[in-house]
Amino acid sequence: RTLSSTWQRTRETKAQEIGVFGDAPWGSASQFVDTTAKWLATSAPTVLAFRYTNQYSTQVNGKLHIIGDVNFQVTVNTINVGIYVGSSKSSQYTKAPFIFRQGTNVVYVNVSATSGTKPGVMIAAISEDFGLLFHSDSQWRLKSPSCQICNDGIYLGGQEACGALECDRGKTDSTCYISSSRQLDSDLRIDAPGTIIIQEGANLSCVPLGCRVELNATAIGVLGGVYASEVLLAAALDLNVTGAVSASARGAAPPSPPPDPPCNSTLG
Repeated sequence: RTLSSTWQRTRETKAQEIGVFGDAPWGSASQFVDTTAKWLATSAPTVLAFRYTNQYSTQVNGKLHIIGDVNFQVTVNTINVGIYVGSSKSSQYTKAPFIFRQGTNVVYVNVSATSGTKPGVMIAAISEDFGLLFHSDSQWRLKSPSCQICNDGIYLGGQEACGALECDRGKTDSTCYISSSRQLDSDLRIDAPGTIIIQEGANLSCVPLGCRVELNATAIGVLGGVYASEVLLAAALDLNVTGAVSASARGAAPPSPPPDPPCNSTLG
């Protein structure tokens, strides 16, 4: 049986500005590259997202400068740039490389842990050729950090009834993070107009003989793993696979994941 699923729109709000460079408790010891950037409130888990349109006639290379007492992962257009431990008071702060293609690019900063009395991040994208491209302010968005898989498909966090397939189909800038491993007992098909990212350390696995996992989306990033007898990944714009994709006679069985939450409870 195929577990078909609709797509629920990512819960999205404007990022909250909570300070400027030099404010307490962060201070100015970091000597941050852009003193006009704003501190954005964050918690764990949280995904901060920014859509940047490259209007130059070439790709743009540079670095994302990021400070804050948080642990985070940076993803650009489904490509995992790296996982970092941040600091708000060191001049040796994170400088994550990026390549922006012509047209639309999406930057995700996925916060997994925070510390300090006032968790926040400050970000600036600095191009090697064009200088400051954008920085952290209220134009950034907060997105739902993860998806959950239940017996009847896959849903963004917040879907209350796993068996109800009548959720919003979303739009092309919806983003679904699969952040924990799930073991399936039958076929899984996901058709989504947005982006699906299977995070590093997360696996989708279907063990029964002949099991099929099919993902269709605008963009797909596989940083973790997909294991089944048959795996089909179809992306209209971006397909980036740096993790493991295994199609074998009997699928594969990574370490068993924790059990799914009850389907009559709210998913986070």
